[in-house]
Amino acid sequence: MQLLAAYGAIDAADLARLNLMKIVSDFREAMWGVLQSAISGLDFDFREYASTYFGRVELRLQEPALPAWLAQV
Repeated sequence: MQLLAAYGAIDAADLARLNLMKIVSDFREAMWGVLQSAISGLDFDFREYASTYFGRVELRLQEPALPAWLAQV
C-alpha cells in the first residue's frame, strides 16, 4: 500500500526490486552484526543478531520466486 501511495502504480518489476532489496538489507544487517561483534564494547550478543539475519538471507534465497525476481529487473 505504501508503494502504491508513493508511486501511484506498482508493477512486477517494482515488487521484484523490493523483494531483492529485502535480501540485500538482511545481508547488510548480518554483516553489521559481524562487525559489531568484533569492535563493540556493548554487552549485546551481536553474533546472535548476525546469525538471525543470515538465517533470513538463507530463507529468502530459497524463495521459489527468486529466479523470476531476478529476471524482472
